[in-house]
Amino acid sequence: MEKKLHIWLTIGFILTNLFCDAQTQALGDSLDYSKPKNTSYVLIGLNYSSDWVYMGRSDSLSNPYLVPSMEYNHKSGIFINGSLSYLTNESSKRIDLLSIALGYDYSGDDISTGLSATGYFFNDDSYNIQSEMTLYSSAWLSYDFRLAEAGIAAAIGLGGSADGFASAELRRSFYLLYGDLKIRPGVVANWGTQQYYNEYYQYRSSSSGNGQRKGKGPGGSSSSGSTIVLEEVSKFRLLDYEFSIQIAYNLSRILLYSEATYAIPLNPAEVTIDEVIFEESLDNKFFWSAGISYRLFGND
Repeated sequence: MEKKLHIWLTIGFILTNLFCDAQTQALGDSLDYSKPKNTSYVLIGLNYSSDWVYMGRSDSLSNPYLVPSMEYNHKSGIFINGSLSYLTNESSKRIDLLSIALGYDYSGDDISTGLSATGYFFNDDSYNIQSEMTLYSSAWLSYDFRLAEAGIAAAIGLGGSADGFASAELRRSFYLLYGDLKIRPGVVANWGTQQYYNEYYQYRSSSSGNGQRKGKGPGGSSSSGSTIVLEEVSKFRLLDYEFSIQIAYNLSRILLYSEATYAIPLNPAEVTIDEVIFEESLDNKFFWSAGISYRLFGND
């Protein structure tokens, strides 16, 4: 996020996924450019993401989403965003997630800060890695050192249990075509607890960790009756590094954007299945997103 912003897309799992991020969303908006000053505006967007990856983890089945969204930004910095995530997987086509976010964003000459809270309403059949979360709240702070922009963030995820997360980011922006084309490479490190991940494994995982498909089951029991538990999920530790490049092209009220991310997960969990303990298998992940947004109202 820089001192001039054209578009503010929700922190969280909506277009963070750009975002998500899917999806490190906590450090704020990655799509800047001349945000209208002292005026309110509405933002309409459509985004496609190839998969939903969080902290370097994802389900063994991909979660490609087509996401229409609408956001209202008040001139005070308060914003509210609503979105619908439509799952486009070959075997599953459905509305997989509805979300709504409320937050506040401030941008000064060099410092940017803000906070947001996002509510999630997942489909009962969702196998999204965060599908047991119902609320995600984050706060962030970034400073432009000219040579690079540095940011930190903290977040809390609530579901059956509470998880804490933290992120640190370095990015550098390059402008071409009279400033209308922006290229922004960066690197992010993510820390956190994984109680939400344990709940996902127990109730929604499409893979039990040994490659065998399982469905939702009460009390952490798979469809075959096996009990699955992740160990030390309350331990706060480094979970992944993410290297990404964002590209945005500004056409006055229209913004075209894309992002590609390569995530390197760390510290695999120990998984217990029927009292047999083994280490979770983690693979590096590449995912991308692209979209278009249109701004209503506000000065150019």
